[in-house]
Amino acid sequence: MSLRTRWAYVLSHRDGPIAHRNAELFNASHPDLLQRVEALYSAREEIFLRHYLERDEEPPIWALCEVLSLGDLSKWLGSLKHHRDRQAIADAYGIHERPFRSFVEHIAYIRNVCAHHARLWNRSLVVATLALPKEPPELAKQLQHDPQHSQQLYNSLTVLAWHIRVISPHSTWRAQMCSLIAERPDLWDAMGFPAGWQDFALWRESA
Repeated sequence: MSLRTRWAYVLSHRDGPIAHRNAELFNASHPDLLQRVEALYSAREEIFLRHYLERDEEPPIWALCEVLSLGDLSKWLGSLKHHRDRQAIADAYGIHERPFRSFVEHIAYIRNVCAHHARLWNRSLVVATLALPKEPPELAKQLQHDPQHSQQLYNSLTVLAWHIRVISPHSTWRAQMCSLIAERPDLWDAMGFPAGWQDFALWRESA
């Protein structure tokens, strides 16, 4: 919800209510993305879309974003041609746009693993590799940089915890995750958790 709102806000301020139609803002994947949009319009499953379409009006980007999946958003974000637009979206989360784009693609993959009830905890996450951010230092120093463990679940959870803290400071997600992981120290190595992870600020402050 946070990402789609930020995506729509930045692009609508940049180029108006149908900014998603402006090919100059996007790379060569733009036509494929628009085909997906047309499919959503053809289905007309949402009343708020029909409100526009039945009057032969283009739904504005803030309406369109409501029906985009996380995977869709990942592709739209990755298709943005200009650094300024990508960074304007990532600025809301205090992170550089390159690792942020990687995170969105990565978390979309993790979401799909979970949605299909597949095993996640000891999976090697190489399909959508997470680019580890160097900035801000507060986040970078809490990540697992050992190549042997860098593609395991710990880094995914840590970057997710960072974003949740920004988006919803009072969320109990981090505390619940910390409590759950603490119950199974025998699994920490297989998930890539470094020694002393409980003392890192993201997890300690949630306890």
